Amino acid sequence: MLIILVVLSASVFGQQKDGNAPDYAAIEKMARDANSIFYYPPLFIRYTNNDTALTMREYRMLYYGSFYRDGYTVMEDTSVDERLNSILGSDNIKINDWVEVIRLCKLYLEKRPFELKKLNLIYFALKNLGDTAQERVYADKIKKIAYAILSSGDGLSENSGLHVVEISDEYSIINMLGYEYTGQKELRGDRCDYLELSDNAEHLPGMYFDLKQLFIAYQKVLDGAQAGK
Repeated sequence: MLIILVVLSASVFGQQKDGNAPDYAAIEKMARDANSIFYYPPLFIRYTNNDTALTMREYRMLYYGSFYRDGYTVMEDTSVDERLNSILGSDNIKINDWVEVIRLCKLYLEKRPFELKKLNLIYFALKNLGDTAQERVYADKIKKIAYAILSSGDGLSENSGLHVVEISDEYSIINMLGYEYTGQKELRGDRCDYLELSDNAEHLPGMYFDLKQLFIAYQKVLDGAQAGK
């Protein structure tokens, strides 16, 4: 089934020359400081309450500060994806199925609240249900998360890769920009994914995504597992 994604202007990607890599030490400090305007708990409550007044700067803090959110986990639950694939693979998706898609995606997002793929699925389900008010809310979330990612670099080299907190966000960003991934991918340099693109109007051969902070999160899980032995 063809899933309609929130679409970004591909020209935006080439304009991110002033993108700045996240300063994770500063983000962690602000996220944990109850006196900071970016203190994570109340900021996250606004996000979960669908506050469309959240600014791009606040979304950048929400996305990259998620590494320091209470309840953050780097481990994925594939059971939700299996159930979603079963529904979406049907040739006859009914209204109740779209309601179930939304329920499953929201269940997944309780642990990984910024994953673009699930947010886009909710957006698509709401479109099919004709809920235009909520559809606009999720379009706002998706675009602001995507632009937060695009603000983190230009994606044109290992040193300026786009920072993501979810591997799946690499593919979502590529699709949302209107590019097509060839299926060729490799880890380059200091933990940076390079995804090759099909021919496109911008003649962009591929995009780089910085995974260093995600690798740190994985390492903490491994260290914890080793300590528990």
